[in-house]
Amino acid sequence: MSTRLAWAASKLLALAVGAAATLLAADLPAGAVKALDQRYPGWRLADAAPQIVSWFREYHVSYAPNLARADFNSDGRDDFAVQILHKGRQRVVSLIGQPNGFAVFALTDDPPDPFTFLILFPKGQKDFDFERMKPFRYNADSLGVLYFYKTALTFQWKGGRFEKNDSPGDEEVEAEQAENNE
Repeated sequence: MSTRLAWAASKLLALAVGAAATLLAADLPAGAVKALDQRYPGWRLADAAPQIVSWFREYHVSYAPNLARADFNSDGRDDFAVQILHKGRQRVVSLIGQPNGFAVFALTDDPPDPFTFLILFPKGQKDFDFERMKPFRYNADSLGVLYFYKTALTFQWKGGRFEKNDSPGDEEVEAEQAENNE
C-alpha cells in the first residue's frame, strides 16, 4: 500500500465512530437539496471508488466518502459537505445551515476522480502539521479533501468563510526539502 493510502487509512481509523449509518443523498435536508439544485442544476453525488467505500465500511466511518454532516461554523446547526458531479466537473461544496435555509460555499473544482474523497476532522481532534513539524488540534469541525495524485486540502471555517490549506503528508514534505537542499 502506498504511503498516501496508508496515511488515508490511518486517518479513517482515527475517525472511526462506531457502526453509525452512512449518510446518503436522501439524508440531505430539503433545504440543502434546494440550495444545490439552484446553484448546480442537474447535480448528483460523485462516485467513490469501491476501495474507498470499503475503507469507510471497514473503519465504521459514520459518513460517506462524498457526503458528510458537521458543524463547521460552530453555531449548533447542521452543515454538510458534499462531493458532486456537475457539468463534467467534480466539486466539493459546503452547505452552511442558516435560519432560513443553507448558504452554499464552493470549495474545490476538479476533474472527476473516484479516488478523491471527504474526511471530517471533529473539533478537538489531534493532527500533525508536517510542514511546521508540530501537532495541533482542530478548533472547529473541519473538512479534508483527500486526493490520490495530489496534495490533500483542509478547509476550516474562519471569519465567516472557509480557509483553504494544503495538507501535505510526510513524504511530500521530505521530498520538497530534499529538492530544496540540492
